Amino acid sequence: MGEIMKQAIIIGSTTQTKDWLQNCLNSFGKYDKYPIIVVVNDDFELGKLKWVYDNTDIDEFFLLHDTVEIKNTDLFDLAFNYDGSFALSNQPVQMGMFLGKYRREILDQMSIPETKTKMEAVLQECEFNQKYSALETKMATIFKPLLNSEIFEEKFGRNNMILENDYIKKYKGTWSLGMVK
Repeated sequence: MGEIMKQAIIIGSTTQTKDWLQNCLNSFGKYDKYPIIVVVNDDFELGKLKWVYDNTDIDEFFLLHDTVEIKNTDLFDLAFNYDGSFALSNQPVQMGMFLGKYRREILDQMSIPETKTKMEAVLQECEFNQKYSALETKMATIFKPLLNSEIFEEKFGRNNMILENDYIKKYKGTWSLGMVK
């Protein structure tokens, strides 16, 4: 009999985004099929990913931002029942925005760089995820991946581009390199 796979949903947040985090958590309703772990630090996505890698023994984890609303929790069954990594976006590369299911066995083959600025985080979105995808022989992208849109919505004092599919709604606060400070 094989070992049971340790799987979890990770929500990355910061000390400044409590309203976003509460909104995200509320969107799960009473969902409790997979553990939900909130990582709160003032680091970027790779910092959250590295924290999970360094501080847990989770085999597979679905990384989300606190700026996401869950519309259909079937997403997590789709991802965790798939024997490979699972991307919510292929824009600008597979695992764009760092949204999707990462696997420890792939991360074991990589180093996770530290990102100290928003610009480094944006550049690593492509560089890190391209390296990850090159190592992953079983990468899937969800049907109807998240793509940039022309739809905008004000929420929590910020203008957001809305990326949406049947499973999630993403409020994107930075959608062009010129916006990075």
